[in-house]
Amino acid sequence: LDETIRGIATNDSLVILKHAEQDPVYGPVLQEILQRIFSMASPEMQDDIVLGESLIFINSPRRLTAYHLDLESNFLLQVAGEKSCYVFDRSDHTIVTHRELENHCGGNPNSAIFKAERRSEAHFHLLTAGHGVHFPSTAPHWVENGDSVSISINVNFDLVSIHHRLRRIYRTNHRLRRWGFDPTPPGVSGIRDALKVGISTGISKVAQTARKVARTPDPADRYPNWRPKRT
Repeated sequence: LDETIRGIATNDSLVILKHAEQDPVYGPVLQEILQRIFSMASPEMQDDIVLGESLIFINSPRRLTAYHLDLESNFLLQVAGEKSCYVFDRSDHTIVTHRELENHCGGNPNSAIFKAERRSEAHFHLLTAGHGVHFPSTAPHWVENGDSVSISINVNFDLVSIHHRLRRIYRTNHRLRRWGFDPTPPGVSGIRDALKVGISTGISKVAQTARKVARTPDPADRYPNWRPKRT
């Protein structure tokens, strides 16, 4: 890691420091940023937020972050250098299809398919030091670095509506499709959606219990997480 960072100006690399908000030196500042963004959100949005995380990105010049989507609600804050950011409307299911979201929630982080003929429809943001951009949950996007080393802070939030509901519906659909069914996407039937959430929740609880019995806990279960302070 140290060698990569020292040569970052020439080695065409990307360094991602995850859970930087837990760092003893930088953590307090990053946790303050998390809390300030949370405090500026609407009451409805605050009710939807479960966890927060901060990552630090260190990118080589002209490094491309490939087209993808995230389930987290992201805020990218530029510290040094420049980035050209492109983001599509997440509500347009001809840009990001239900099948792409289903595959993503089913375990394929590269499920989003770039449609070059629609590139001009992406919203463009030029990030310079001191500026930021919001990537809504499930909104496909890509990022191109400028001609100098880029350092940025990524602040993201897990949401009840996405991580505890939408993802579970898509995960269940992914399983059903593997079993030969053609499941309906979220939003078509409230009853079916509720059943799928229940099925996915049950499977997760069974897996968690099995890990406890086998004494093979998921390391992520023990990792400290930032949670918003609610007034």
